[in-house]
Amino acid sequence: MKSAIPVFLITGFLGSGKTSLLNSLLRQLAGKRVALVLNDFGQIGVDSALVPLQDGILTQELKGGQIFCSCLSGSFVETILRFEAYQPDLVLVEASGLSKPSPLLEIVTWIQNRSLHRFSYRGMICVVDAQRYLPLSKALMTLEEQVVFSDLFILNKTDLVDEATLSQVENALLTLQPQARVIHSTYGEVPVSILDIQADPLRTISVAKEEYQGWGTFGRPSTSIFLPDQATTAIQIEQLLQSIAHRFYRIKGFLPTRPGWQVFVSTVGPQIEIREQACPVKSPSYGLVCIHRADISAKAILADTWHSQTGYTARIITN
Repeated sequence: MKSAIPVFLITGFLGSGKTSLLNSLLRQLAGKRVALVLNDFGQIGVDSALVPLQDGILTQELKGGQIFCSCLSGSFVETILRFEAYQPDLVLVEASGLSKPSPLLEIVTWIQNRSLHRFSYRGMICVVDAQRYLPLSKALMTLEEQVVFSDLFILNKTDLVDEATLSQVENALLTLQPQARVIHSTYGEVPVSILDIQADPLRTISVAKEEYQGWGTFGRPSTSIFLPDQATTAIQIEQLLQSIAHRFYRIKGFLPTRPGWQVFVSTVGPQIEIREQACPVKSPSYGLVCIHRADISAKAILADTWHSQTGYTARIITN
């Protein structure tokens, strides 16, 4: 009898390094048949443009929510079941950075029962930003929830903190989930052997999901999409980000600049990455996905700052 297809979930807060981890694993899985689910919280799928095309990889995007929510959980289950026809060696799921996995057991049970156990959930890998975990965990319940349901921690960006901070973060993680292992990483680089994990369903059952109702102090984060009405330049975008990035959890996406070129943007709090690059044959959906606290007026911040700096207008699409 053919063994069940293993399913692994990759979680971690916005900007922790999930896509970097995923790319590290995919490079090492070259030659394998991999089914991949990419889950973006906003309406624009950015991560699919950041995962290079590779033979043997079948990719499905799920946008506009998080896979553990009723808005997408049904689509997520159906996507996994459809993968069986592809006969993958394994399934990797990159969950949204805002994923709330308390319904995990219920969803995993649906998948395993409906597939007659032809899929087997092997565990949740949580990517943790060593630099930002401690301050963010005080305000966002989502981080604790991801930690509690995880089977393995990838403590990423270890090069950006000192040993004392690293020890504090590791102790905080193991206090919440003492049965998980911790692997240190920079730039999401890990050995593929980390996939040798097996979730403990009894532990998952023991977590009372009622403890994780709601989103914490500032409520459910919101998403806005920034789209300039005129042609822009990398310098103008960088000036905008320097003024506003610290007010957002995460900003990422692509914008067209001069003919045949586009700019890629990625911010994590005040940390800004921006680079201009040639447009690929298949251009991504353009726009900057801006994820922020629900109690701030992102529309005013984005539009007003852009207009004051450039004299131009922009469309701001809010969820």
